[in-house]
Amino acid sequence: MKEVNVMELVYYGCGIFVVAAFITDVSSMRIPNLLSLSAIISGLIVHLCIGGFQGLLSSMSGLSTGFGIMFVLYLAGAVGAGDVKIFGGIGAWTGVLFTVQAMVYSILIAGIIGLAILLWKKQLVQRLGKLILYIFSRVIPSIGFMSPVQSYSPLKEGLRFPFMIAVLPGFISACGIYLL
Repeated sequence: MKEVNVMELVYYGCGIFVVAAFITDVSSMRIPNLLSLSAIISGLIVHLCIGGFQGLLSSMSGLSTGFGIMFVLYLAGAVGAGDVKIFGGIGAWTGVLFTVQAMVYSILIAGIIGLAILLWKKQLVQRLGKLILYIFSRVIPSIGFMSPVQSYSPLKEGLRFPFMIAVLPGFISACGIYLL
């Protein structure tokens, strides 16, 4: 019989919060504060119990990393506030390295999902064209591309879908590195 590692239990414990966030985000496009705060507080407590003050500091580093990076994406209009807080919880449970890995996988998967949606809606070429014109109008305004894209903003025309659709497989992918 395989001996269960304490960190495996940590990943499974965090996974419960990720699955709950997935369910609520898919059903309502929201992640409740109670869920996110429960993930954060329980992650801090678990690591305090496992590793004492050093464990708490490690958990706080993960919390700060997950929350901080996602907060920048929130400010850019790429994710919602619930996503920021749940990544704080993921960080509190799993630490800095795992959180960054799960985040990278999630963002890559979200990009693939976004491309698939744009292809399905037959909007990929149109949006890429607008984006290219927008970039040129900002980088080289003297070439005369300003007027067609003046009102266009890539973030205002954002593609919305529950980010947890990408986070769950991103989290599972990151777990695969540690649990296999």
